[in-house]
Amino acid sequence: MSKTLLGISYILLAIPYINIIGAILLPIAWIVEGRRRKRGLWTATGILGLISIILIIVGMVALIGALLPLISSLQHEITIGQGQPPQAFPGNFTEGLLKKTPVGLAGIAVIAIASLLYVVYFILMLASLYQAGSLYRSGLIKASAILYIAGIVVAILFVVFVITQATSHAASGAGGMFVGGLLVGVIIAGILLFIANILAGIGFLTAKEPEEQQYYAYGYAPSASEGTVQTGGGG
Repeated sequence: MSKTLLGISYILLAIPYINIIGAILLPIAWIVEGRRRKRGLWTATGILGLISIILIIVGMVALIGALLPLISSLQHEITIGQGQPPQAFPGNFTEGLLKKTPVGLAGIAVIAIASLLYVVYFILMLASLYQAGSLYRSGLIKASAILYIAGIVVAILFVVFVITQATSHAASGAGGMFVGGLLVGVIIAGILLFIANILAGIGFLTAKEPEEQQYYAYGYAPSASEGTVQTGGGG
């Protein structure tokens, strides 16, 4: 069941708008599968991923909670101040800013910490994918790990290249090139990560359990009754 949940989670990650569901289900699936298979790496991957996602949500809620009252206060000041000389920092807005700044900064700090944890989670997930590919003898799962790495490398290389070119040609309209080059890098990396998610999903959904692989390797197949096997060739 947990292996199937892993496959579904990776498929959901590849679908826009509902990929957030896959992002939440994925670490849970790694935890369950890690405990089922007694794989500490998989369990640690899931736990770290779940913690980082929870922290990101908490940080975003804190940040939005700090910003919304400030925006509302600023809009109110602008509305009641129509026809009056504009104020750079309306009184209520300034007071609200002083009150909400610690909350907003705390939210930003939590998001920063969660982002670092997510990077570590991603690295552990790559190792877990490759290990799972070996356990389930799935070339698709191993290929997905390779494509994940390729996607990240492409994105980093494009960012470095574009920044370098933009810096050296700052006086000759490099802004458009910077945006265009960055967009190309994002598209290529996105395609690679999309394919990686699909391959990982299909790999987990179609992979046979290691016990079944042993049975089939010796000409046996597991029976419907748990714990028994039947010969494949009768007699």
